Amino acid sequence: MKGLFFAGNGRYEVKETKMPELKSEEDVLIRVEAAAICGTDIHILEVPPGHPAAEGAILGHEFSGQIEKAGSKVTDVKPGDRVVVDPSLFCGKCYYCRHGQPNMCMHNTCLGVFLDGGFAQYCVAPQSCLYKVSPDTPAETAVHLDPAGCVLTSLGKLNPQVGENALILGAGPVGLYFIMMLKRMGMGKIIVSEPSSYRRQYAHKFGADLAIDPSSEPLEQILKEHTVDGADFSVDTVGTLINDAVSYTRKGGRILLFGMNSNARQTICQNTITRKDLTIMGNYASRFKFDDTLRILEKGLLPVEDMVTHRVSLEEFQSGIDALKSGRAVKVFVDPWK
Repeated sequence: MKGLFFAGNGRYEVKETKMPELKSEEDVLIRVEAAAICGTDIHILEVPPGHPAAEGAILGHEFSGQIEKAGSKVTDVKPGDRVVVDPSLFCGKCYYCRHGQPNMCMHNTCLGVFLDGGFAQYCVAPQSCLYKVSPDTPAETAVHLDPAGCVLTSLGKLNPQVGENALILGAGPVGLYFIMMLKRMGMGKIIVSEPSSYRRQYAHKFGADLAIDPSSEPLEQILKEHTVDGADFSVDTVGTLINDAVSYTRKGGRILLFGMNSNARQTICQNTITRKDLTIMGNYASRFKFDDTLRILEKGLLPVEDMVTHRVSLEEFQSGIDALKSGRAVKVFVDPWK
């Protein structure tokens, strides 16, 4: 089969490799039907890397497919079933797993980052990370489970209230998930800050009331015109914009840090946070929200299919990365069979 392997130091290679074999009686062999490029994949391939990964691993952690083979102890799914994968694997035994925080597992690993993932024609995964997909749900729709599930988890922390004004910093895929979900929750205004005109169009399409170019428009002034004293809460979907969130969130407001970039370094005036009585939260991965998210996707409550702007083969992978980095793409799917 073909696979896209992380080769270290910003490099990858597409090559032929042996079909994967079941390593455990609880493993399944999945024929990959759809996979998507995530911002994490971009960070893995940066120099220096903005996210760690295992050299030699097949990348791709957002994917779905059909089961071709199942181990003898697999009970929840069977060959022929269509599934979507939660790429995060947890031990279930450590302090955090036993205290309801498996996303903080002390021994966690991840398919498509440290173990072989979905940028290949086949992948092996344990049954514990599989979610069965209804026959009527397109494979590309199911692929949104992981990122949308993480957003749904973070909204539980933010606890948005009807009528509140939200500021979304960044209108990449994660920003658009926030916009779609918040729109259905009855926000007062959803204001988006995004330098790419291409992505600002998508922000409007999915429900943003205002989509502002922070490089040429006075975001602070615009917020004062449309809110009492800034956003009730702000979300940094980029991983580098905490200072913007602190500046543009009202006194007593909330800030959610969602985007990740381990290369980012900020100088922060802690006194501003204290003086404004701000609540700042982080969110890493999903926590017990994938069942709810899959139901949302299967019912068509979020128009995620409209996010897909590019479809590329494994050999065309770089063109997808380039389009995302330039802001000329939203969601890029990789077809390993193309």
